Amino acid sequence: MFTPVTFKRNDFAKLASTLNLSSSFSFVPLKGGLINALYVLGRRKNSVVVRIYIRHKPLADIAYEIEAMDFLHQNGVSTPKVWMINGNSIVNIGKYSAIVLNRINGKTISLKKINRDQVISMAKTVGKVHRIGESFPDKKARVEWDLFDFQYDTHFKKKYTQKIKDSNKMQDKKLILEFFKNETTRLKGWLLKNKDKRKTFIHNDLRIDNFLFRQNGVVGLVDFDECLIGSPIADIASIYGQLPARFRSTFLETYKSEFGIRVDMKLLHRLGLHYKLLLLKWIFSQYFKSLKSGDWKTYRGYVKQYIAFSIPGDAHYPKPRALPTV
Repeated sequence: MFTPVTFKRNDFAKLASTLNLSSSFSFVPLKGGLINALYVLGRRKNSVVVRIYIRHKPLADIAYEIEAMDFLHQNGVSTPKVWMINGNSIVNIGKYSAIVLNRINGKTISLKKINRDQVISMAKTVGKVHRIGESFPDKKARVEWDLFDFQYDTHFKKKYTQKIKDSNKMQDKKLILEFFKNETTRLKGWLLKNKDKRKTFIHNDLRIDNFLFRQNGVVGLVDFDECLIGSPIADIASIYGQLPARFRSTFLETYKSEFGIRVDMKLLHRLGLHYKLLLLKWIFSQYFKSLKSGDWKTYRGYVKQYIAFSIPGDAHYPKPRALPTV
């Protein structure tokens, strides 16, 4: 299973020298994901963000991510600008590939504290990305996690069956695998009959903490690690499901003014189904992280969201049976 990677000062020494940072430069870890590590290098205005691909992402995919951010930046979307280091946009930190990004002066916010103006700004940003993204010169096919093609049973057998010997946990693993197979069959069945034909550039991992705010406006959109050409529904479903219910109609109506979608019950139904599948993905990943760490708080939070979230226009959607918990 995956083990987090920690970096030390010496790992950044060569890069810091190239950037003309002082020998006493600071390096501060930021919240990252499973496939990358983030560090702020330098002090205050003389600082950059270093994104390190600890899962050894293919160079072609990193180049695609850089091209996408540059395209959006040139078209008026505030994305991190990638630095060229000795003529290269991709550098090495030890044995890992990395990119150096300018630091955007903004902060993330909590969903509990979000207000209407911030929701409107988020919707305008996402709509703009999708609108200009229709002209993005996509030059290669991206192979990413797909709502329709991801096989939980195959992934499960490859990743998670070998090292856990506790018989109770093994029983839980069988139960959760059966649950995922049943739930994805139910959810994907309807979506496959109603696949979205409109394609554009999508972020593909739109969480609230990927937006940077200053006061009530979005000043930055970050973390394009999973971006690709796909259905805009995948992006707006993620935001729709995460937002407090009182702000969902505001988000959709504002997004509509930017990208021109039809907001009706059919759309709401699709968004609900997509969000359920995203929650399944997060629950599935978190379950096995929690088995290793012993910390089940995040897992239980996702389970609670999954059980509580109602699919619009589908009051008779059967409630799932209880998920394995600890």
